[in-house]
Amino acid sequence: MKVYCDVDSKNKSWIVIQRRMDGSVNFNRSWADYKAGFGNVRVEFWFGNEYIYQLTKDKPRELRIDMETFDGRKGYALYSAFSVVSESGKYKLHVGGYTGDAGDDLESYHNNQSAFTKGALLFLKIL
Repeated sequence: MKVYCDVDSKNKSWIVIQRRMDGSVNFNRSWADYKAGFGNVRVEFWFGNEYIYQLTKDKPRELRIDMETFDGRKGYALYSAFSVVSESGKYKLHVGGYTGDAGDDLESYHNNQSAFTKGALLFLKIL
């Protein structure tokens, strides 16, 4: 399994689970594609619901979302608790402990939802 990692300004390493840059990869995909992951780690990709579940099943992890508009404005959202349940639970998202300057839409609108399907999170660049 190839992964894309990023190191932030505090020298903390992150596994990137979604990267959207230029629209070169179609994110309107099937359940099976979202489960297994798709795309190219060097360009745009989705890590895979099953892999995210495996990474978060034993304990919640931190989730950092970095966003940038086309005109260069940047923002971030950091969640101190992030996990995804198994496929039998439809990969429901659990997040909490928001800090940042990008707004808390993820916890407010997507918490406890099967948000990782059919490109529901296309606007996110997750680190």
